[in-house]
Amino acid sequence: MITFQYISLHFLLLVVLIFFCRKISDARDDSKYWFYARFPIIAFTLEEGLRWGRETDWSLYYNVYQVFLRGDWTNHEPLFQVIWKIFAWCHCSYPVVISFSSFLFIFSVFVFFKPYRNVVWVAIPLCVGNHLIAASNTIRWYMAISMILIALTIIKQKKMYLGVGLLLASFLIHYGIIVLIPIFFLASRVKCVAKPKWAILTCVLLIFLFDDSVLSNFSFLFNLFKNVERFSGYFNYGMEGLFNHAQEQKTIFATLFTFIPYFAFILYGYHLKRDNKISCFLYNMIVLASYIKLVSVNLELFVRYYNAVDFFVCLVAGYVFIYLRNNCYRTQHVIFILFIVFYILRKFLYMMHPYDYEEYMMYVWNNNLMDPNAITAFRSRLGR
Repeated sequence: MITFQYISLHFLLLVVLIFFCRKISDARDDSKYWFYARFPIIAFTLEEGLRWGRETDWSLYYNVYQVFLRGDWTNHEPLFQVIWKIFAWCHCSYPVVISFSSFLFIFSVFVFFKPYRNVVWVAIPLCVGNHLIAASNTIRWYMAISMILIALTIIKQKKMYLGVGLLLASFLIHYGIIVLIPIFFLASRVKCVAKPKWAILTCVLLIFLFDDSVLSNFSFLFNLFKNVERFSGYFNYGMEGLFNHAQEQKTIFATLFTFIPYFAFILYGYHLKRDNKISCFLYNMIVLASYIKLVSVNLELFVRYYNAVDFFVCLVAGYVFIYLRNNCYRTQHVIFILFIVFYILRKFLYMMHPYDYEEYMMYVWNNNLMDPNAITAFRSRLGR
């Protein structure tokens, strides 16, 4: 019953997203954007916010929140502490705090995609499908990412001081976010990071030649942070703590096959850039995101940085999908659009795929809820 509940609610969330995002794209102007957007925002906030025991960090931050409730402070970033401390001063329950974090994420997604209303019916459901699991786990990281998405949108509107202020706020929620700033700067300043043939060739070389052992050779760089209290947790299990696989690695040819949609995004993204349908910044970001994805080679810590730039992948994917759909008279276009459809469907199935244990799929209204610390112990016994 728990598994059925989990799958059904995620499926319903996906239906709500697709239906109202289609309404947004079909609207004649922006005036109805937030009217339609509020429904998937509420649905996501309730479905994800009222999950119980979701992923590892949910239980870990439960204990962090207990510290705030006792009136103490932690060693986390200052703005993160202030935000959660406000909830503690109001004596809010932990699911209320998690609901706020979920709301902040989905709200930032709709803010980020608002200037691209015509493609949100593809881009936003794809984005949620790709990020729902990661956002449910790395809570503080996605709070920082949410601030970045809003900041970039405001900077695009030429409100520089407010935008830079929000970028600083994201840094004060999670210090690790600072690594993204040079990436955004490079993408905004360079006219073209690499033309399609060179970008795709680089991706192919990375697929065949790059693996986690290459990153391991640079492990000495991380020793600079070993004695910094905020990052010491990553070193508790030696370098394995840094180079822990987020999932099982694919073979080279499986990676090459599943990366074909990215080749389409690069190839047709450049075509759309040349026709002034997308900006140079968006094209550069899809190229850099492709590199980052391959360099991360499914290593948990590095995948977080790919997740932070994947929003641009989802955006360009929306543009490329619509372009190919409207120009599917060429065999090449048909082949690429089939790969992109497969890519999108995989993300949707991923967000609905049940966990192996019911303890990870419960909601606050279920009767047999485990104590968060008991869930942590349960995961430890399973070796997770």
